[in-house]
Amino acid sequence: MVNVDSISIRSIIFTFSLWPRIFNILWKANQFYFFCILVLSISRGLMPALTLIATQQVVNTIVLNNQTSEFNIVLVPLAVFVSLFFLNELLMIFQMHTSTVYQTYLSNHVKVEIIKKVGKMSLPNFENSLIQDQLQRSQQEADFRPYEIFQQILSIITGAVTLVSSAGILLTWNWKLTLLLGLVPILFFFAYLSLGKKEFLIHYHRVPNQRKSWYLLQLQTRDSSFKEAKIYRLSNYLLKEYRNIINQFLKEDKFLANKRTQLSIVSQLCGNIIVGIIVFYVAYAGFYGDINIGNLVAYFSAITLTYTNSQTIVWDIVDICKNNLYIQQLFFFLDLKDGHDEGALTKDKQTVFFSEIETIEFRNVYFKYPATENYVLKNVNFKLRRGETLALVGQNGSGKSTIIKLICKLYNDYEGEILINGISIRDIPTELFYKELGVVFQDFVNYEMSLWKNVGFGDIDNLNDENRVNDAIEKSGLTAFVQTLPKQKNTQLGKYFLDGYQLSGGQWQRLAIARAFMRDASLYILDEPSAALDSVAEANIFKKFGDLVEGRIGIFISHRYTSMHFADHILVLQQGEVVERGTHEELLEIAGVYSRLYRLQMNNLKKAK
Repeated sequence: MVNVDSISIRSIIFTFSLWPRIFNILWKANQFYFFCILVLSISRGLMPALTLIATQQVVNTIVLNNQTSEFNIVLVPLAVFVSLFFLNELLMIFQMHTSTVYQTYLSNHVKVEIIKKVGKMSLPNFENSLIQDQLQRSQQEADFRPYEIFQQILSIITGAVTLVSSAGILLTWNWKLTLLLGLVPILFFFAYLSLGKKEFLIHYHRVPNQRKSWYLLQLQTRDSSFKEAKIYRLSNYLLKEYRNIINQFLKEDKFLANKRTQLSIVSQLCGNIIVGIIVFYVAYAGFYGDINIGNLVAYFSAITLTYTNSQTIVWDIVDICKNNLYIQQLFFFLDLKDGHDEGALTKDKQTVFFSEIETIEFRNVYFKYPATENYVLKNVNFKLRRGETLALVGQNGSGKSTIIKLICKLYNDYEGEILINGISIRDIPTELFYKELGVVFQDFVNYEMSLWKNVGFGDIDNLNDENRVNDAIEKSGLTAFVQTLPKQKNTQLGKYFLDGYQLSGGQWQRLAIARAFMRDASLYILDEPSAALDSVAEANIFKKFGDLVEGRIGIFISHRYTSMHFADHILVLQQGEVVERGTHEELLEIAGVYSRLYRLQMNNLKKAK
């Protein structure tokens, strides 16, 4: 990741090396519109000089022939002038149309590239706050920054064509004045570039606070946090925190605006003084007859065009340098090396890894989360075979969910070995492995979509297979409930969108279980599947889970010990280590950790009754 605080003028100018990639993005967004806009921009760049020459011809024709009674001699230059005016307006209309459409194409293309990159990221990188900041920067720039660079490139092309053509008119008379007109914008180039650097650094460093302000806003506007914020009277506190952040942003923006205004006033004053001197010189020459009236008008217009276009080109170059720094952040994110081996999908590995999971084995597995020092798993060993079910038991933070994450290939930098069918899980193609996996995570997703999609997402390749969806609903015990919904399987769930039907926590959880059951997998994993369920629903789910994993491998985590008799094996974890293992009955006989936790829970249940 780049150290932005060490950015220099030289490194800013070096960012022009990104242009081949920028043009590649611009080209891929839509080749037809890209080509059309280039042609239209060059054409419009020629129009001011052509119109200027036409004006000169009209004035000179009138002045030189005003003693004759034949007006016909003026008709041709007038027709040319009017035609050029009409053509310029027509070109502007077409350019606005193509630019509007192309901007949408470009924005969509960049967003798709960002989403594709996120889809390939590993969980460790996705959870990295620095990478989340980089993702935020990339998303912020996706909508307008590539197109803004394109617009500035077009502006430079158009301005350069106009500058060369208008300056050419002045050069034929006095080349020294022409060079003088372009001097002032160049003198202020580095001052504007330095200001652009300050603006970039301010916006770069505010991203963490932007994410915080977004989070504070969500806490106050989302239904998931509204009730608690209201009851605990958090609104005023959260609003104050939000205001502190946006007021700091306002202070920074005012600072930049003041600096920009001061610099603009100084540069404009210097420029106007030079333009004024040159205009007086041209007027003096015209007054004493050194140049005719038509040329006088043309030179006045050429002075304005030369100065304004040289100024615009310099400003556009400064803006491009600044925008290059922003777009560089997008490329940093897209080029991010994940370091997570996804498992190469080679022919040999497809041959070795057969279609179903037969065994899972942990051998001396140690693991600690990225950027932490303490191991959350220490020397974990177990083996599961087809047809067996394993329960993971332990207090919060004992390492149960971490084992699930490692089995799911969400983390890859563990010590020891994790074997699937005797093959290292690192060597198994992720795409093939996931086809054999059905998982309900503790933090499962509530998709604010139809019930059909909430279930069908478990097997996206068979999303439209109604029989598969119905079967998954049946396996999760939701058939009767679905019949009560307004549109049954097609009912919109949640409250984000129109006609949404809100479910209870337990109903959402059973939908997540149905989503896992949708997949015809050889390994099913349930992480706290009964957390939001009552005892009757819990017993029903585990009964169906037992039927589902018959002849397959099942793993589940539960804090309710009443469900432990569904497991063939139980691992008891404590601070990342396996301290006990066996069946429910065997562990009760040992009278160790499991027995103590089990009896404590049973006593609490009796007291509750």
